Amino acid sequence: METATWVQTLYYSADHKLGLTNCDAFDPVVRTWANCAALNIRRHQAAVCELERFMYVVGGAESWNCLNSVERYDPDANTWTLVAPMNVARRGAAVAAHQGKLFVVGGFDGARALRCVEAYDPARNEWRMLGSMTSPRSNAGVAVLGDAVYAVGGFDGNDFLNTMEVYDGEADEWSDCAAAPPPLSG
Repeated sequence: METATWVQTLYYSADHKLGLTNCDAFDPVVRTWANCAALNIRRHQAAVCELERFMYVVGGAESWNCLNSVERYDPDANTWTLVAPMNVARRGAAVAAHQGKLFVVGGFDGARALRCVEAYDPARNEWRMLGSMTSPRSNAGVAVLGDAVYAVGGFDGNDFLNTMEVYDGEADEWSDCAAAPPPLSG
């Protein structure tokens, strides 16, 4: 698959309680699905992100055992390769690409929602722990706007969150943003 097609291709890995290894790609230009190579490790509730033309599948769980393993998909070779594992095994994490690195935010370790954050440097094939979030969050959203990484919503182990926090890379710390407005119904 050429890089131009790769950028415009949606990759999909189905969720199943025991975990799956299959992966499919949707090409919106020709509106077709195609099979990709199988993942090396069966997983579900993994985080997925594109970085520098590679697709990464991060953590998740095999059955209900949380994983710290990370796989990188090369669309040219149609292969998955295991890269350095995360420091913390987790499922339900959020991941985003920022400044040439993967940022993995929160998640669930099998016992509790997590505040910890780590960054993967593909050039060094290594993970580094970053400053922890102010709140534990699993199944949160994460977004990059400009030079900032935001963690939004999620579940803290007791409640669904309507809060947001932002990461300051210079200070290596997270700070709370204003809470989202209450939901409207009508």
